[in-house]
Amino acid sequence: MVWERKEKEMTDDSWQLDQRELAFAQRLYTPEQKKVKKSVQEELTEAKYDVKDWYPIYSDTVGGWQADLMFLNVKIGKTENCREHCLLCVININSNGVDIKILSSKILSDLHFVGDNQCLPLYRYDENGNRIENITDWGFNQFGKQYGRKGMSKETIFQYVYAVLHNPAYRKKYELNLKREFPRIPFYEDFKKWSDWGKELMDLHINYETVQPFDLKETTVNEITNPKCKLKADKENGIIFLDENTTLTGIPAEAWNYKLGNRSALEWVLDQYKEKKPSDPTIAEKFNTYKFSDYKDQVIDLLKRVCTVSVETMKIIEEMNKVSELIK
Repeated sequence: MVWERKEKEMTDDSWQLDQRELAFAQRLYTPEQKKVKKSVQEELTEAKYDVKDWYPIYSDTVGGWQADLMFLNVKIGKTENCREHCLLCVININSNGVDIKILSSKILSDLHFVGDNQCLPLYRYDENGNRIENITDWGFNQFGKQYGRKGMSKETIFQYVYAVLHNPAYRKKYELNLKREFPRIPFYEDFKKWSDWGKELMDLHINYETVQPFDLKETTVNEITNPKCKLKADKENGIIFLDENTTLTGIPAEAWNYKLGNRSALEWVLDQYKEKKPSDPTIAEKFNTYKFSDYKDQVIDLLKRVCTVSVETMKIIEEMNKVSELIK
């Protein structure tokens, strides 16, 4: 979701914000700088707030005044370079002890993209916009000594790491370590195979909006004029209840097995699009305009595509399981 870029004026009694902007604003302005005027037209760039939505971010300082529409956890350079990043997001599981979550994004991500995560970019940029490789020469040489340098690059190493962190055998073996320290990457046999798996996974996870939609069946079960939003799953029978009128059926069992933490990717989507009353009374009264019915077609399309991503991801993970079994 990309917002229209606007020129905003901050005054004592008005800075026009819609519901989402208000909900995610960290610091809008301080009393001593209420009259500051600034165009943010060229300062906005896209970012990932969670696993389903794009948002623009604005982060700048003007005479001591700071506005952040996102809580960012990484300083990787000027905003015009953000679209070129591919971020490896690893949850900081020391805070909650849940399973490791790993996901990739081609642009900046929020601090809570998949939990309290750390973001590891393939590249970063200096103040002059020069691109710097984030995998060090020392790291590259370690892989070169192990596998040889033919066909190897820092990008293929990045993909290799992404695959390893998805390997169930790795996550099981080092389960306790991953709950208290940063992941350590082993050298598996057949670097190219693991790197190829990582590339396939990243392509799926980054380009989830353009993958082929899974062939789910949309069924109308009622004709209620204003149906209540449900967005509930019956995983055993492969059904999603969208509202009182509509269901999606034909969801394969393996689609629920691709999880980010303790929830499947499909369940993340269902949870994020539910109608929820904000706890803040002002937001609830004046800005709570979200209705699932306005996004119903969009959600159906997204669920079909995320179903494809989930099924294809589990196919790759199953291949990893086969290799791990041979190693045993």
